[in-house]
This record gives sequence, C-alpha cells and structure tokens, in this order.
Amino acid sequence: KAEIKAVIDEFSIMFASMNVQVIHWEHQNSSAGGRRRRPADTYRLLSLHYQWALTKSFDLPTTERVIILEEDLEISIDFFSYFDSLISIYDADPNIYTVSAYNDNGQSTHVGNASRVLRSDFFPGLGWMMNKRLWQEFEPKWPDAYWDDWMRNPENRLDRITIRPEISRTFHFGEEGGASVNQFGASQSAIHLNTEPIKWDTINVSSILQAQRYHVSYLTQITSAKLYP
Repeated sequence: KAEIKAVIDEFSIMFASMNVQVIHWEHQNSSAGGRRRRPADTYRLLSLHYQWALTKSFDLPTTERVIILEEDLEISIDFFSYFDSLISIYDADPNIYTVSAYNDNGQSTHVGNASRVLRSDFFPGLGWMMNKRLWQEFEPKWPDAYWDDWMRNPENRLDRITIRPEISRTFHFGEEGGASVNQFGASQSAIHLNTEPIKWDTINVSSILQAQRYHVSYLTQITSAKLYP
C-alpha cells in the first residue's frame, strides 16, 4: 500500500542519517485472499505472519535478538536504551523468558518509579524482545494460532520469567480493527507511557534483577508495606 510505503520511506531516510539500515520485507500470504475472514482466521494468519517474520529475522547470520513491535504502538523516549541495558542479563540467564516493555497494570495511579524493573511470571507482549536461544526452542513447534496465549502456557513458559518495567515503554493507541476488535481498549488506553529520559547505562540492572537478590528485596518491600483496610 502507498501509505505504508510512504511511512517506510520516511523512516528509512531518518535512520539513514544515523547509519542504521531499514529493511522492508513483505509477506506474500496467498491464503489471506480478499474474502471476509472469521476471527479464528485472523488469529491463524497472525501466528503465521509472526512465524514468517521471526524466521526471516533469525535466519540472518548476525541476528542474536529481535524486538517485536506492532504498528499501533507508541514507544517511549528511552525505549531502545531500556532494552539495550537488559541484553547481558537476558543472554546470560536461561531462566529469563523474554524482556517486555509493557506493564498490564501500568495505569498512572499504580506506577511511579520510572527506573524500576521487575521479574514477572506473566508474558505481557506489546513490545518485547526474544533472543535466538528461545527462537531455536520455539521454531519447530510454533502454534497455528493464538501465539501469545501459547507463549503463556505453562508447558511452554516452563517457570521462566519475563522482565518488565514498572512504567510501560509502549502505549497501545489502536482503537479500530485488529484481531481482538479492541476488546481491551479501555484498560490499554489508561496505561501510562514513560516520559522520563532514564539513563539506563548508569543503572546496574543486572545486579538488581539477579534472582536471589531480587527476591530478598521484593520480600522486604512486601513485608514492610503499609496495610490499608
């Protein structure tokens, strides 16, 4: 589509000034057709597209990790530096499943610390990083549909954790269409997007997120918290 090409061209020029190459791959999916699709068809095509895109990306010899973003996500000012700061601990710790930019409970009334990162047993999606280790595990058994629910299944997660921020680094602004028909629009529109330019290179996140140290700190915070009736 002309509109999509115009956006790609605009960002290609912008990133070229930073010596960053933009590569545009187009997925020619003959099964999509022009017919009206049922919701189940849409979820199936989404899963097929994710599989195609991840395979293309990880087949490149230099790809060690991929950050997955959807077209209706706005990113924070420190989105890329946030992910960059977590690469070393992610690659070193096989108990880390993914790294996400999103907090499902990140409404402004619930969050306040822009530099806080947490270990979570829930996979949020909506802006997340997968490394080659995980893709090599998942590629042979990638699901036919509902890929995000599949990733949350205990038999796939295997008690591994996802790292996420207290304040989200993505904001979902899509209100029309989509596979879920904006089913969660009301809760997603209330999520607070970080606006603080956190200097992640000055924060030792690997030390903070080290499992034993993190659990001791988290338990201390819970036991010392004030109980409200």
